[in-house]
Amino acid sequence: MLQKRTDGLEADVNSLKKENEDLQMRLNATNEETDKGKKSAGNAAPKIAFSTSLSNSGFIYGGPSNVNLKLVFKRVISNIGNGYNPDTGIFTASVKGLYYFTFTTVGCKSYDIRAMLMKNGAHQVSTNDHRSTDSTDSSSNAAALPLDAGDKVHVQLSANSRVFDNRNGYTTFSGFLLFSM
Repeated sequence: MLQKRTDGLEADVNSLKKENEDLQMRLNATNEETDKGKKSAGNAAPKIAFSTSLSNSGFIYGGPSNVNLKLVFKRVISNIGNGYNPDTGIFTASVKGLYYFTFTTVGCKSYDIRAMLMKNGAHQVSTNDHRSTDSTDSSSNAAALPLDAGDKVHVQLSANSRVFDNRNGYTTFSGFLLFSM
Protein backbone atom coordinates (compact mmCIF):
# COMPACT_ATOMS: atom_id res chain seq x y z
CA MET A 1 0.00 0.00 0.00
CA LEU A 2 2.87 2.37 0.77
CA GLN A 3 4.28 1.61 -2.68
CA LYS A 4 0.95 2.54 -4.34
CA ARG A 5 0.86 5.76 -2.41
CA THR A 6 4.46 6.57 -3.34
CA ASP A 7 3.73 5.78 -6.99
CA GLY A 8 0.69 8.08 -6.86
CA LEU A 9 2.72 10.91 -5.35
CA GLU A 10 5.44 10.36 -7.91
CA ALA A 11 2.85 10.61 -10.71
CA ASP A 12 1.49 13.81 -9.17
CA VAL A 13 5.02 15.29 -8.96
CA ASN A 14 5.72 14.33 -12.60
CA SER A 15 2.41 15.87 -13.66
CA LEU A 16 3.25 19.08 -11.77
CA LYS A 17 6.73 19.14 -13.33
CA LYS A 18 5.18 18.84 -16.80
CA GLU A 19 2.66 21.59 -16.01
CA ASN A 20 5.50 23.79 -14.67
CA GLU A 21 7.52 23.22 -17.87
CA ASP A 22 4.50 24.19 -19.99
CA LEU A 23 3.94 27.33 -17.91
CA GLN A 24 7.63 28.24 -18.18
CA MET A 25 7.48 27.89 -21.99
CA ARG A 26 4.39 30.12 -22.13
CA LEU A 27 6.07 32.68 -19.87
CA ASN A 28 9.17 32.73 -22.09
CA ALA A 29 7.01 33.22 -25.20
CA THR A 30 5.13 36.07 -23.51
CA ASN A 31 8.41 37.72 -22.50
CA GLU A 32 9.68 37.47 -26.09
CA GLU A 33 6.50 39.10 -27.41
CA THR A 34 6.79 41.85 -24.81
CA ASP A 35 10.40 42.49 -25.83
CA LYS A 36 9.37 42.63 -29.51
CA GLY A 37 6.62 45.11 -28.63
CA LYS A 38 9.05 47.30 -26.73
CA LYS A 39 11.49 47.26 -29.65
CA SER A 40 8.80 48.13 -32.19
CA ALA A 41 7.49 50.92 -29.95
CA GLY A 42 11.04 52.28 -29.84
CA ASN A 43 11.09 52.20 -33.66
CA ALA A 44 7.68 53.87 -34.02
CA ALA A 45 7.22 56.23 -36.95
CA PRO A 46 8.36 59.75 -36.27
CA LYS A 47 5.83 62.42 -35.49
CA ILE A 48 5.52 64.68 -38.54
CA ALA A 49 2.99 67.50 -38.91
CA PHE A 50 3.01 71.13 -40.01
CA SER A 51 0.55 73.96 -40.40
CA THR A 52 1.28 77.31 -42.03
CA SER A 53 -0.31 80.44 -43.41
CA LEU A 54 0.96 82.73 -46.11
CA SER A 55 1.51 85.86 -44.04
CA ASN A 56 3.33 86.21 -40.76
CA SER A 57 2.38 89.89 -40.46
CA GLY A 58 0.26 92.44 -42.24
CA PHE A 59 -1.37 92.05 -45.63
CA ILE A 60 0.09 89.99 -48.42
CA TYR A 61 -1.02 89.40 -51.98
CA GLY A 62 0.45 86.66 -54.13
CA GLY A 63 0.28 87.06 -57.92
CA PRO A 64 -0.81 87.75 -60.50
CA SER A 65 2.07 86.70 -62.71
CA ASN A 66 2.48 85.42 -66.25
CA VAL A 67 3.96 82.21 -64.84
CA ASN A 68 3.08 79.82 -62.02
CA LEU A 69 4.46 80.92 -58.65
CA LYS A 70 5.47 78.72 -55.73
CA LEU A 71 3.73 80.02 -52.62
CA VAL A 72 6.05 80.46 -49.64
CA PHE A 73 4.01 80.24 -46.44
CA LYS A 74 5.92 82.37 -43.92
CA ARG A 75 3.82 82.00 -40.77
CA VAL A 76 4.62 78.63 -39.23
CA ILE A 77 1.92 77.62 -36.77
CA SER A 78 3.47 74.21 -36.11
CA ASN A 79 6.33 72.23 -37.65
CA ILE A 80 6.72 68.94 -35.79
CA GLY A 81 9.63 67.05 -37.34
CA ASN A 82 10.85 70.21 -39.17
CA GLY A 83 9.74 68.93 -42.58
CA TYR A 84 8.42 72.31 -43.74
CA ASN A 85 10.90 75.01 -44.79
CA PRO A 86 9.45 78.56 -44.44
CA ASP A 87 12.26 79.97 -46.60
CA THR A 88 11.36 77.84 -49.62
CA GLY A 89 7.68 76.91 -49.07
CA ILE A 90 8.56 73.23 -49.51
CA PHE A 91 7.71 70.26 -47.31
CA THR A 92 10.29 67.45 -47.55
CA ALA A 93 9.33 63.96 -46.37
CA SER A 94 11.81 62.50 -43.90
CA VAL A 95 10.39 58.96 -44.05
CA LYS A 96 8.52 56.86 -46.58
CA GLY A 97 4.82 56.89 -45.78
CA LEU A 98 1.32 58.08 -46.55
CA TYR A 99 0.93 61.81 -45.88
CA TYR A 100 -2.21 63.95 -45.79
CA PHE A 101 -2.07 67.52 -47.15
CA THR A 102 -4.66 70.26 -47.21
CA PHE A 103 -4.52 73.80 -48.57
CA THR A 104 -6.91 76.73 -48.69
CA THR A 105 -6.68 79.82 -50.87
CA VAL A 106 -8.50 83.10 -50.44
CA GLY A 107 -8.64 85.69 -53.19
CA CYS A 108 -9.76 89.25 -53.63
CA LYS A 109 -12.27 90.83 -55.97
CA SER A 110 -11.09 90.93 -59.55
CA TYR A 111 -8.74 87.93 -59.75
CA ASP A 112 -9.24 84.21 -60.18
CA ILE A 113 -7.89 81.85 -57.55
CA ARG A 114 -6.18 78.77 -58.96
CA ALA A 115 -3.61 76.84 -56.99
CA MET A 116 -2.11 73.37 -57.25
CA LEU A 117 -0.63 70.92 -54.81
CA MET A 118 2.66 69.75 -56.33
CA LYS A 119 4.66 66.58 -55.55
CA ASN A 120 8.21 66.60 -56.92
CA GLY A 121 7.10 69.17 -59.49
CA ALA A 122 4.08 67.15 -60.65
CA HIS A 123 0.51 68.40 -60.28
CA GLN A 124 -1.63 66.42 -57.79
CA VAL A 125 -4.87 68.33 -57.01
CA SER A 126 -6.10 71.90 -57.51
CA THR A 127 -8.30 74.64 -56.16
CA ASN A 128 -10.24 76.95 -58.42
CA ASP A 129 -12.59 79.89 -57.87
CA HIS A 130 -13.46 82.52 -60.47
CA ARG A 131 -13.55 86.22 -59.64
CA SER A 132 -16.89 87.57 -58.54
CA THR A 133 -18.51 90.79 -57.40
CA ASP A 134 -18.20 90.07 -53.68
CA SER A 135 -15.06 91.10 -51.82
CA THR A 136 -13.45 87.68 -51.31
CA ASP A 137 -13.61 84.12 -52.54
CA SER A 138 -12.07 80.95 -51.20
CA SER A 139 -11.30 77.44 -52.29
CA SER A 140 -9.69 74.40 -50.68
CA ASN A 141 -8.61 70.87 -51.43
CA ALA A 142 -6.79 67.94 -49.82
CA ALA A 143 -5.03 64.72 -50.79
CA ALA A 144 -3.39 61.69 -49.20
CA LEU A 145 -0.09 61.19 -51.02
CA PRO A 146 2.37 58.30 -50.80
CA LEU A 147 5.85 59.81 -50.42
CA ASP A 148 9.34 58.41 -50.33
CA ALA A 149 11.92 59.95 -48.02
CA GLY A 150 13.19 63.08 -49.77
CA ASP A 151 10.02 63.72 -51.84
CA LYS A 152 8.99 67.37 -51.92
CA VAL A 153 5.50 68.91 -51.74
CA HIS A 154 4.49 72.55 -52.17
CA VAL A 155 1.57 74.75 -53.27
CA GLN A 156 1.83 76.60 -56.54
CA LEU A 157 -0.26 79.56 -57.64
CA SER A 158 -1.40 79.36 -61.27
CA ALA A 159 -0.48 82.11 -63.72
CA ASN A 160 -2.80 85.14 -63.60
CA SER A 161 -4.22 84.12 -60.22
CA ARG A 162 -4.00 86.00 -56.95
CA VAL A 163 -4.33 85.03 -53.29
CA PHE A 164 -4.70 87.09 -50.14
CA ASP A 165 -3.66 86.62 -46.52
CA ASN A 166 -3.06 88.58 -43.34
CA ARG A 167 -2.48 87.74 -39.69
CA ASN A 168 -5.84 85.93 -39.63
CA GLY A 169 -4.39 83.06 -41.68
CA TYR A 170 -6.79 82.77 -44.62
CA THR A 171 -4.45 81.14 -47.14
CA THR A 172 -3.01 78.01 -45.52
CA PHE A 173 -1.00 74.85 -46.18
CA SER A 174 -0.86 71.89 -43.75
CA GLY A 175 0.17 68.26 -43.74
CA PHE A 176 0.98 65.29 -41.57
CA LEU A 177 2.20 61.71 -41.70
CA LEU A 178 -0.69 59.23 -41.51
CA PHE A 179 1.59 56.20 -41.25
CA SER A 180 5.01 55.08 -42.40
CA MET A 181 5.42 52.32 -44.99
